[in-house]
Amino acid sequence: KAAANEPIESSKSTTESPRFVLPKLDLVCIAFFIWLLGAAYSLAHAVVCYMLFARAVRQKALSPEAWEYECYQQIYPGKKPGFIKSLYVSTPMLMGIARPILVLPKREYNEETLSNIFLHELKHYKRGDLLYKWFTMLVLSLHWFNPLTYFIRGEINRACETSCDEMLISR
Repeated sequence: KAAANEPIESSKSTTESPRFVLPKLDLVCIAFFIWLLGAAYSLAHAVVCYMLFARAVRQKALSPEAWEYECYQQIYPGKKPGFIKSLYVSTPMLMGIARPILVLPKREYNEETLSNIFLHELKHYKRGDLLYKWFTMLVLSLHWFNPLTYFIRGEINRACETSCDEMLISR
């Protein structure tokens, strides 16, 4: 027991409020989150832009003329993508993975030109070039920070087009 004239030791109480302490993030974690955000944005941007484009193409879709559809049916027997014409496109193209369609711009064609267009676009379909192009988009999204991947994607697209053109020329 303390004597009456001895001072009582008081425990020091701090009146400072506790500070919020951020967890220490190392540089690797920060870089990973920046990469992840860039990859997610890049992929989402590509998918959303494609979906908006596909919707616009389908909204401006027109039925092909009877002779054009007949020419299309004679090119290859068997399963083929759908076939439409659209006011929204300026060049023939194949689009869609689950339900592919061949899209032609709205203009006049002669039978030989139309046959060559069909052969070219159906070659893309038979080889699965759309899957290659979406795969390159996925790789590009993962490597969004690397300018070389944009160049490589362009080269892959050019190679797909050139090989289909060479196939037509060889015929």
